[in-house]
Amino acid sequence: MSEMIIKAIGELDDDIIEDYFKTKETFLKEKPKNRILIWKHIIPAVACFVLIFSGIFGVTIASIINNQEEATDSDTSSEDVSVEGIKYKYNGFSVSYELYELIKNAKDDDCFEIEISPYASISKDFIYEGKRYEEYNQEYLQSKNLLKKQNEILKDGELLKYGEILYTSGTPEGVKWPKHRYHEAVEYYGDDLLNAYIVDGEFLAEKLRNDILDTQEKINVLQGKIDKAREAYDAVFAEQNLPVFQAESIDVSIKDNRINIHLTKLQLSSLSIEHKELYLLDIAS
Repeated sequence: MSEMIIKAIGELDDDIIEDYFKTKETFLKEKPKNRILIWKHIIPAVACFVLIFSGIFGVTIASIINNQEEATDSDTSSEDVSVEGIKYKYNGFSVSYELYELIKNAKDDDCFEIEISPYASISKDFIYEGKRYEEYNQEYLQSKNLLKKQNEILKDGELLKYGEILYTSGTPEGVKWPKHRYHEAVEYYGDDLLNAYIVDGEFLAEKLRNDILDTQEKINVLQGKIDKAREAYDAVFAEQNLPVFQAESIDVSIKDNRINIHLTKLQLSSLSIEHKELYLLDIAS
């Protein structure tokens, strides 16, 4: 028995231990019909033992599992290939699944054409056409949210135009909402949106349909800006990091805003550049 278990038992209240064994002895002598009553006394003592041993063995098992996981994390294959969730690693670089499979089955002298892109798709502070990328992104998300509400109010507007009548007496068509539903809808759409499309008790459905088209067009324009900003960021990233790979005396160039390298598996395994976490490697398209 381990020292931990012995120590735990030693810390049990003496009265609990004595009560447990006395009750157990009585239980064995009693007729079957009285054993149910005896169990009422034995269960608390048993419960104490169960809780203590569960705690001890729970900690022990957890420690064993943690130690096993740490050992697994520290293990590396001869080719230094490892998997982190859905992210694949080779020689410290993040690599695509396709490249990972290619490396796994390749020989040391097999040659690859690899493209290198930034691991993080784009910096939030990257400036494109006078505006930060994050500003484009926020405007895009706000427009998407507006479009969602515009499409929803297109369905609710004919009812919301009645105002509080919708939940007090109901519409002339006999539609009546619960009070809480009405107020939730008013809070969700907001005064600006409601006042834009409900004027003097009239729902301006045609105006709303035209505005929906405008919002969708704005979203398309913003998506284009975001895509262009990412391409511009890739180009800047490639130019700034090209010298890092040129210093490794390998065949390297820039193609389609990506650093493009030709090298063998053995060469890839020996690349020793700094800050490998900045790069994502993939098979060149």
